[in-house]
Amino acid sequence: MLTANQAAQQLGMSVHTVRYYANQGLIPNLQRDAHNQRQFDTAALNWLQACQYLRQSGMSIHDLKQYVALCQTGATTLPTRHAMLVALAQQAQARVVAAQQQVAYIQQQLACYDHDEQTAQADILNPSNWTTPAATAANIDRQNNR
Repeated sequence: MLTANQAAQQLGMSVHTVRYYANQGLIPNLQRDAHNQRQFDTAALNWLQACQYLRQSGMSIHDLKQYVALCQTGATTLPTRHAMLVALAQQAQARVVAAQQQVAYIQQQLACYDHDEQTAQADILNPSNWTTPAATAANIDRQNNR
C-alpha cells in the first residue's frame, strides 16, 4: 500500500492530482488506513494511471466519471465505453492534425525568415506590414518560389 505522495511519485503525477481524482470518486474502492489517510494498492494505481492517460488524451472529468461508472457496471457497458474511446481518439486525431498544420506554418515562416536574412528582403512576414490576407498568402507563396 502506498500513500498519496508515494503513488504520485510512482506515476509521475502531482499529489494534488492524485487527491483530486480520489475526491472526484475516480478511484473505486479506495482504501484508508486507521488515520483516514488514503492507501493506494495496485488496483488504485491502475485507476490513477487510466485517469491520467484519459485526461491527457482530452477526456473531461465529467466523461471520466461516466467512464469509471461504466467500468464498475461491468461488461454490459463495453459498447458504450468503446464509443466513448472512439470519440476521444477522433478528437485527439483532430488535435494532431491541427498541431501538424501549426508546425508547418511555423516552418514555412522560419524558411522565409532565413531567406530574408540572407537576401536583406523587406519584412513581409511581419503582420503589421500585411495589407490583406490574400496579399499575405501571395507574399508567402512568392517567398517560397524563389
